[in-house]
Amino acid sequence: MVTNYPRTHGAIYVTIIHGNVHQGAESVVMSGLVQHTCLSVMLLYQKETEFFPKTLSVGKPKESMAGTEDKCQWHTVLCVCLDLYATILGLLKYSFLEDSLNFVGAHQDRMQECLERSRITMTDAAMLEAEKTCAFINLLSKFNREWRLHLGESLVKLQVYYFYCNFIVDQELIEYE
Repeated sequence: MVTNYPRTHGAIYVTIIHGNVHQGAESVVMSGLVQHTCLSVMLLYQKETEFFPKTLSVGKPKESMAGTEDKCQWHTVLCVCLDLYATILGLLKYSFLEDSLNFVGAHQDRMQECLERSRITMTDAAMLEAEKTCAFINLLSKFNREWRLHLGESLVKLQVYYFYCNFIVDQELIEYE
């Protein structure tokens, strides 16, 4: 289990930087890091915390989140992992598609929960996770046919939540203007 979140966050962030180049992305995939990360990330959000309880609730206001650095660290690691998968999928496309679909298969419940939570609570952490999840789903949606064959039910669920979140954000931007 991950116990040193800042170092883990830093290591994955360096991996993203390395993976921004096609050869770097291939070496990250060949090293087996992404396969290991897929299941290890699940340990980050399995425990119920005050920061993200397992049941959906309104959450804490943004002001009270400022002093909860220890509770936020697992969340930033999760977001950086989503960035890693999105970056590599964007570069390697079909050669990384199976790993990306396996990631969705393992984490589809969490992705769905985070998109659902973003409708209820507007905390910075919830919105950051929803943003990273939407970016990954957006890239993965370019492979609709393969996604439908591999995980048809999750495709429908996640894309419905994805479009609903984008609709809410668009409506809030219109109201803001």
